[in-house]
Amino acid sequence: MITLRTFDTQLGIVYSKHASGALGRDHWVVKKEFKVIIDGDPDKFVIIPKGFLTDGASVPRLFWGLLPPWGSYGQAAVLHDYLIESLSYDDHGVKIIIERKHADRIFSDAMKELGVGDLTRKTMYNAVRGYSKLVPLLKTKSYQKKWNLEVEILSVFERTGIWI
Repeated sequence: MITLRTFDTQLGIVYSKHASGALGRDHWVVKKEFKVIIDGDPDKFVIIPKGFLTDGASVPRLFWGLLPPWGSYGQAAVLHDYLIESLSYDDHGVKIIIERKHADRIFSDAMKELGVGDLTRKTMYNAVRGYSKLVPLLKTKSYQKKWNLEVEILSVFERTGIWI
């Protein structure tokens, strides 16, 4: 079983009006790369890159009063978004391929590591597990627009110092 032991930095995000408009729902940009150590082994990790677009916790707006997209689980939500796209992590220089259910378990472990309460953690974990059964995993092709936006947004930031 995968358990998380370390987030190497605090989460830094900024709302992207540009990406939100292009993708049809709210998205934020990760302003600073961060690394998540798995199993307490510094050679097993996931790196979430600067410029990664995330929608935070994918909670329908109707429920934001109870579970907003950002809370103590924010960094775990970004990690989960990244894992859902990559379905992998690095283990001693080898890319380990994982299934969606494994990404969901890592999400739950990450929330626990971040001190998210049991009720919130279980609710969010069960929601992502239920969602994964109802909606088939998006194909890589579906992410192409998002990936192109990430490149564009990071490029604009590198040139201007402004997140769009």
